[in-house]
Amino acid sequence: MFRIRITSMVSFFIQSLFLFLVVIFQISFLNIVFSHIFLNALLAVAIALTLTRGFFVAWPWVICLGIIFDIFSANVVGVTPIVLIVFSYGISFLSRRFLLENKTSGILIAMLFMAIACLFYFPLVWVVRHIAFGVPLSTEHFSLYVASTNILGVVISNALLFVLLYALTQRINQALDFYGDRVIVKR
Repeated sequence: MFRIRITSMVSFFIQSLFLFLVVIFQISFLNIVFSHIFLNALLAVAIALTLTRGFFVAWPWVICLGIIFDIFSANVVGVTPIVLIVFSYGISFLSRRFLLENKTSGILIAMLFMAIACLFYFPLVWVVRHIAFGVPLSTEHFSLYVASTNILGVVISNALLFVLLYALTQRINQALDFYGDRVIVKR
């Protein structure tokens, strides 16, 4: 009984540390060095967690990821978790329909999901932030916002970032599962 609690605490600590490092990586590196491309490690990790763990296990971590990002980036707290949960649920719904596997075709479909999510992520964040601040929505400002982004560059670069973060997330989850199984077997 005691080993099971330690195992879950270690798993919780490692997962929390990983999410914290992703937020720090997003804020201190990606937002500064690649500010013109809009690389989004948060969306990539949210999708990777959803694909590797399933929505019902991943949603608390996705909310935690969004809240940590909003706090550290001085955004309105709650905007990023709302958007990430919408995408996490959508990816979960679509991945069940396409029965993703951890093979090449599954990774390509996951990259396609990430590309589609990138197309809608920034406009959705724009809309939710305007609603949160009580600013009226206008099509002129929205079209200016969308026109200012390099859509093709955003999609390609985020798909490549997703492949790296998906592999890392999958590896961490496999290690945590192995550690949890190893400790339970020792009882």
